[in-house]
Amino acid sequence: MQKNILILGGSRFIGYLMLSELTKGGHNITIFNRQLRIPPAPFPSSTRLVKGDRNCPSDLEYLFNQKYDAIIDISGYTPSHVEPILRKYSSRIGQYIFISTTSVYKNPPPNPITEESPRFFLKNTYGGDKALAEEHLLNFKKTLPVTIFRPQGVIGPYDPRIAGLVFYRIINRLPILIGKNINVQVNHLFVFDLIRAVTSSIGNSSAFGKIYNIANDDNVTLIEFIDLCGKICSKSPTTKKKEMILKHKNIDFANETRHFDFFSAWPEFDMVCTNSLVKKELKIKFTSLTESLLKTYSWLMTDMKRLNNFSLRGERYILYNLSVPFYLKCVWKIIDFIKAPINKFKQCLIRINFVRNTYHHFKNIAFKRTKL
Repeated sequence: MQKNILILGGSRFIGYLMLSELTKGGHNITIFNRQLRIPPAPFPSSTRLVKGDRNCPSDLEYLFNQKYDAIIDISGYTPSHVEPILRKYSSRIGQYIFISTTSVYKNPPPNPITEESPRFFLKNTYGGDKALAEEHLLNFKKTLPVTIFRPQGVIGPYDPRIAGLVFYRIINRLPILIGKNINVQVNHLFVFDLIRAVTSSIGNSSAFGKIYNIANDDNVTLIEFIDLCGKICSKSPTTKKKEMILKHKNIDFANETRHFDFFSAWPEFDMVCTNSLVKKELKIKFTSLTESLLKTYSWLMTDMKRLNNFSLRGERYILYNLSVPFYLKCVWKIIDFIKAPINKFKQCLIRINFVRNTYHHFKNIAFKRTKL
């Protein structure tokens, strides 16, 4: 049955893939975001695009001039993101589906983590704000059907941040930084498993008022994850202790250290989530970690430029404990000075639909030529 669905967010990764799958199902899709990013590919022509800010009352008023069978909220991070919608427009919403996170659970969490495990509610933290947003939603569950998903470690096409970083560094024979948490176990999630779960919950009364942990059955440590990526790309990975790198005197000149120090994001404690409830009620069969990584790797290999963000400026100087030449430091500062206004100008340009469509047109032409 065709439904009228609103996606809050949707310009990349989960939101973009969610849009694509729901469109294939024949649903009418509205995307609402600030259009600050160019999506990885053009939106389907049937998509209704609404540019706006969820913190702006007039933008919300325009957005909710019609009713929606379901809202899929991917960009809700704080209570202030959900409260205005719930307070004023709940009568125009058939079901509110909220994409939360397993970061809502208190540390150290129990092993395994269930949907009833204790949460923490600390403001101005990612997990704490998500937990507070969940509470606002659950307060409305008697009058508004609410479904909450808590995904963990999502991997797949259009988001090379987790597996992509490992693949890139293995392929380019760069060490992968590790900390003291190398034996901490985590189970991940293939993005299309999340999309299937969300799709199955739309209009499904058994999912109303429910919270679902969602992650696959494969619990792996950081080292096991790295080794598996190495086997998939047929290369031997190397590792290096991140503490040695981050103390280097030249680290201040490194751009985007969060890419370099990605595995600070690997949990300090075991994060093994149960998935029995989502399997039972929504009939989800999970993709194995090996298959998830294989599919992600295949996608990445269609365009290696997608991985260019995963090397650090000046990284080799740091890795080999060399001094960065003074002239190079000056060049980096000049580049940063020039890039700041250019990036602001780009942010303005990509809000224009003609520019976005032209960008994708020439990107597709270039991609076809490289394939030839």
